[in-house]
Amino acid sequence: MKQFRSVILETLLSFFLGPRWGQHLLTGFVRGDSVKQEDIRALFRESVERPDEELDLAASALLIAQAEYPQLDRGRYLRLLDQLATEAKRRISDAMGPYGMVNALSEYLFDEEGFRGNEDDYYDPRNSFLNDVLERKLGIPITLSLVYMEVGRRLELPIVGLG
Repeated sequence: MKQFRSVILETLLSFFLGPRWGQHLLTGFVRGDSVKQEDIRALFRESVERPDEELDLAASALLIAQAEYPQLDRGRYLRLLDQLATEAKRRISDAMGPYGMVNALSEYLFDEEGFRGNEDDYYDPRNSFLNDVLERKLGIPITLSLVYMEVGRRLELPIVGLG
């Protein structure tokens, strides 16, 4: 049975790149012939071929985004996730217990930071690119879940996806 993290990557690929594009990205076809695209493809393939426990979901999602935004600074968005986790940590303590911690993280990300679902334009492709979601604080359930899981992972909270 596939782990949830692998399912998220497959779903992201098929949602905003289309099933054929996602398959081609993994097997060798990329829009255009640029070396940059080839590098991105190789990095992505290497990333998703790791065992689930070694998979860096945010880094892999940012590689998908870099296929659309070739000049993307992936490190900038990984640092942004780190900053979100640093701020969230100030609101969370072990004394809260698991439910309290999850509630505090939810309040921070969704109430304080303003992350929310794009109710006006669900199919806007930017809802699926992690960099855009982090900048706009607007996304779809799967990318908002990705943000939540990655901030939680940085806090060493045992957050796993269901679905």
